[in-house]
Amino acid sequence: MASKSLGAAYKVIILTLLARVSFRNGPPSAFAQRKHQQPMVLTSDRMGMGAHTKASGLGNIYNMTVEEKNMTSRLADAGKAADWSTVNALFRSYTGQAPPIYTAAMLAAYRCGRYEEGAAIYDRMTDHNVTRDEATYTVSLKTFGKLRRQDVVDALWTQAKDAKRVNDVVCAARIDAAAEQGDIEGAVRVLDYMQIKNLEANVVQWTSAINACKVSDKPSYSVALFLLEKMTECNITPNIAAFNNLAGAHRKA
Repeated sequence: MASKSLGAAYKVIILTLLARVSFRNGPPSAFAQRKHQQPMVLTSDRMGMGAHTKASGLGNIYNMTVEEKNMTSRLADAGKAADWSTVNALFRSYTGQAPPIYTAAMLAAYRCGRYEEGAAIYDRMTDHNVTRDEATYTVSLKTFGKLRRQDVVDALWTQAKDAKRVNDVVCAARIDAAAEQGDIEGAVRVLDYMQIKNLEANVVQWTSAINACKVSDKPSYSVALFLLEKMTECNITPNIAAFNNLAGAHRKA
């Protein structure tokens, strides 16, 4: 009973932090007509180009010691406080392979703005063959998106799909990574994927995709407007950020 209680506590910590990171601009708002939606595949002409809480499960509860679960909590607290020195000291002392420790450390690095350090934690995770779950892919995608590492983002997305570790929060992180790089097509493809897989897209994910239209080296007001129209067709009310991103795409186009 104590083990189940600690496992549940771990879930609450990680899910709460991921929700705050992924849905910073507001709460999720589901597709009201999701079952009737068709994939909004955009042709290259329409694209004008040359061609994220809710987290539905973290996988199995890991066989962690009490000390490891306490460390997860301490890493989470240090991350919320943007206390990188504590995060670094805690993780450097860790020699085990519990996935939640690595995920909590990466998330803490992300919250501290230490993206290179977060990438190093991911590399260590890979070197030690540590299991990855939805939480791991979410933080990793956001971290490498910040670093504009398109090659790693693409590889992570493929791995997550192959491992059947994709949920709406992982999709949100993939769209965020695309937005960071101004990858309009990448963001739209994830929205298509969500509709095909019957996953719920929300106002934050749509807004992030519109942001990609603003950030792109070739800003596209037409695609941004198209996304806003699709958003309203899905009965999702655009927020201020969505309109700001639309205006930004128009100014830069």
